Order: sequence, then structure tokens, then C-alpha cells
Amino acid sequence: KAALGKRQRFDEAAALYEQAIALEPGFALAHSNLGEILLGQGKPEESTRFFAKALEIEPNLAGAYDNLGRAFNNMRRLPEAADAFRRAVLIR
Repeated sequence: KAALGKRQRFDEAAALYEQAIALEPGFALAHSNLGEILLGQGKPEESTRFFAKALEIEPNLAGAYDNLGRAFNNMRRLPEAADAFRRAVLIR
């Protein structure tokens, strides 16, 4: 029951981020946060699209690079994961 409630909360949060993106497509953190929700839901491939968009808008968003690295790591795309983590460190 608790897991269902938590999943519903993530679905609600995802819907709110989608609304924020529709209203303000240049809101990098909304793209990154939506990607993070998708990553947490076990959708790493789908999440990379949102991290990439966030980084297109805000190239110095270290958190998006961290999350992109996690997504690539989950997909066993290790060279790309290492590159994303390296970029995050260089920004910080």
C-alpha cells in the first residue's frame, strides 16, 4: 500500500513537471527533475532525453550530468557514464 502511494506521488510530480515544461520550455531544472523521476521509476533510457534537454538549456547544470551518468550506468553504457560524471566534477 505504501509503495502504491509513493508511486502515485511520483506520477503526480511527473505530471506537474510536464506542465511546467509546457508553460516554460526553457526551465532546465524541470527537465532535469522529470528525468530524475523517470530514472527512479526504472526508465533510464527515457530519462536521458530530459537530462540532455536540461543540459542543452543550462550547460553548467552539474546535477543533470550526475543523473545522466547514473542513467548511462544503469544501462551499462559505462564510457558515457564516466564522461557524464567527469563533466559534473569539472563544473563543481
